Amino acid sequence: MISDLSILSLDFFILGVLVGIMMVAYCSIIHLLVTWNPYHNPNPSVILSLVVLSIPSAILIIESLSKSELPIFGELLELMFVILGLAIVTLLSFMPFIFLIVTILVLKTTFERESEDPLLALLDE
Repeated sequence: MISDLSILSLDFFILGVLVGIMMVAYCSIIHLLVTWNPYHNPNPSVILSLVVLSIPSAILIIESLSKSELPIFGELLELMFVILGLAIVTLLSFMPFIFLIVTILVLKTTFERESEDPLLALLDE
């Protein structure tokens, strides 16, 4: 499936959208579990993220089942790892642009003149 894709094809675009949905679902699950506190119930959000994660996974599994005779579970698992690897490589390819934007914002904040705040003036008195 992956080796038959051209970068300019519609299948590649659809695969990219599905991979993006899967990455957002994984990141939201990790975020919800890492930032757990006793006053927040993450169960509905985690369940929703798992549902959102399972929809692209099911679409990719159904699509791979339709192209071959009888895929083995290992092949489907390998397909999932290839797709997530593709997502990570895509994110890493955008990192220089993200670093450039963050650097510009940090430099802008660093050299910006402080604004006059009337509340800070009250503290000095």
